[in-house]
Formats: sequence, structure tokens, C-alpha cells
Amino acid sequence: MIIIRPNREINREELSYSEGCTVKFWHKPPDERKAYRLTIIDRSNEYEFYPSKGLSVGQVTIGGKSLFWEQPSDLSNPDTLDLHSKKLHINGMPAPGFMYIATYSAGIELLGLSNWGMPVQDTGTGRLEILHGEASCIPVDEVTVDINKEMILVEASFDFRTFQGSSSKPWYQRGEKIFQITRKVLITRASGHIEITDSFKNISTRTFTPDWGYHITFSPEPGAVYLVPASKAEPRGGGVLPKDYEVWQPSPDDKQRIEKGVIFKDLHYQSPGHFCTSLLEYPDGSGIAIKTPPSPYYQTWFCSGGAGSKEFTWENGEPVLKRNWDGMGIEIGSSALDHDENTDPAVPSEPPLKPGESRSVSFMMGFIPPDEALNLRESINRYITEKAK
Repeated sequence: MIIIRPNREINREELSYSEGCTVKFWHKPPDERKAYRLTIIDRSNEYEFYPSKGLSVGQVTIGGKSLFWEQPSDLSNPDTLDLHSKKLHINGMPAPGFMYIATYSAGIELLGLSNWGMPVQDTGTGRLEILHGEASCIPVDEVTVDINKEMILVEASFDFRTFQGSSSKPWYQRGEKIFQITRKVLITRASGHIEITDSFKNISTRTFTPDWGYHITFSPEPGAVYLVPASKAEPRGGGVLPKDYEVWQPSPDDKQRIEKGVIFKDLHYQSPGHFCTSLLEYPDGSGIAIKTPPSPYYQTWFCSGGAGSKEFTWENGEPVLKRNWDGMGIEIGSSALDHDENTDPAVPSEPPLKPGESRSVSFMMGFIPPDEALNLRESINRYITEKAK
């Protein structure tokens, strides 16, 4: 077992070796200080993690092919990050609560846990709950990497707090502890497929509901489609569902960011495991199979362009996005993203956790060849057709 303690400064990369794998702990400029990367190299496969971001999964490369989108933002120093800053502007206006836009950089990010959706004012405290919450920006103190011939297991834990209190401590160490979050990432070495399990344990003296969510953003290609086995689909925000809602295309102008979201309901959850299996299918017939657990909110998210756009700027007018937001994937969560109660009535709402109780969320994904992608596409279409009868 390899143990890495990221909460320190290093001047060079640190390398460890186990079972034919290289484990690299390093800093990549222009990432800010104390924002480190953990990369596991297994022959022609690479797996990147961000210990300064709750062990978010960065890029995964299988045989030279990227699973997730090209990282659009550099990593921030968690100690100096101000998630409640008013320095970020949207279309020229200050946008408190939207700092997540400047930190969105991983392939898989855990969102929440007080609020995973859009910014919202807490009616009890008056506090502004920020876009996608704080969980994706909390650093971990220790990462363990356990490797055998078949599997790689990466694990870390961190605390989710109220984040209010003495400014003598970094923001992520302030206030009462609410949840202990433990992330386990299991990699199957033969296929490169990954399985992620996050557990939320209530370590407070009160009852809390973990408002969890996830952004999972894959590498796009023009003409790639995202297929969901669901009988109902509607545009986020209402309106008419466009004919190409499953298809990703690049923005005709990099400085114009194009985004579309489609909400799905009545998904097909199968045994064993009670997972829904969706498919990202590339033009060459290959694909990515994604298994997700039942979630009240399920949305596909496509985005393209935005580099140098004046849509998101700092207070001095400098664009926030230095690179395009070219990605396609899903946002899933335990509640409605827009706090409008637009969730799937077939999926129970998230139950509260009493002190000492735990809740786990798991999902899996990986590349599949054209024949498996075709079988999955046909299975998805069969479900949609049968539900339409």
C-alpha cells in the first residue's frame, strides 16, 4: 500500500512503484500552490486524481484515448479559495455564489452536500448556498493506493462542515463537522473500467440530509450521441425538445458558449445493483457505458465553446474561461437542480441521516467496443419503444 499525504508543499514530483504501476504525486504549473495531482500509470493507461478537490477524478486515458473532457480550468489553492467571492461576473454583473464556474476542472466531481444545485438562499439562516456546494473543493489529508494484479484501489476521506467560524483557519476547517465523506475508486486493470463509491456518514449530533450531486463530463466528438433509457425527456427550463438533443456538436464560434440540458424521467433501473446504464456512442461505433444509481434528478449536459468569452469574467473584465468548455455528460442529484421540484416521481427523495448513520452512492463507467455499444444502444431503444406503447 502506498500512502500519500498531500497537505504539504513539494518542489518536485514524487514517484512510487507497485505491481508494474508508477504512482506520481506532483504539481503541474500553472496550477496554484498546494494544488497537486496524483497520477497512476499502468502501462498505456493513466488515471489522474485531484487530492485538493476531494479526490475528484481528473483525466483517465485508456490506450491513449481520453475518457473525460480536456480540463478547462487550472487547479486552485484550496487554502486561499473564496467560494463566496463576488469577483466573478456573469454578463457584466457580479454573481455571488457562482465561483464553481472557475473551479470546474475534473471529469467526475462530487457536488453538495448542503446544496448541490443552483445558488439558493437558505430560508432559515439567510446564508447563500453556492452553486454545486463545497464538496468538490475540499482537500484530503491522506490518500491510499493499493495495487494488485487485477485491481487498483484509491481511497481518501474528508470532512464536510458548516464552514463558518474563525478566519484563522482555512475555510474548509471552519465550523461544526456534519459529514465524513469517504471516496473509494476501484480500477479494473484489464479493462480500465472504474467504479466509484462515495459514503456520507453523519458525524454530527443532529439529523441532516446529504444533498448530493455529481458532474460527470466526458470527452466529446462531433456527432457523438448520449443515449438514456428513459421514457420521458424535456428541456431544462421548458420549451420544445430539439431533434438533436442527444447529439454533441462544437460551437461555430469559440467565444460563444453553447449549453443544453435535458431532464430525463422514468429511467430503466436494472438488477443486479439497480443501476441505470446509459451510453455515450462515438461516430466510429465505440462508446462509454455508464451505470448510475437511482437519482431523483437526471440530466444530460452538453457544452461547447466559451474560450475568451465575456459571458464569465472577473471584475476587471478578464475572461474566466481560457479554454473551451467542450464536454458532454450528465448531472445527477438527490434534488432538483433548479429547486423547482422537477424531479422523477418514481425515485424516492433522499432520506435524512441521523447521527452515526451512513449513505453510499456508487456508479461505474468505461470504454466498450462497437459490438457492445450496439447491443447497449438496441437495449436502450427497446426500453424506450416498449414504454411508448
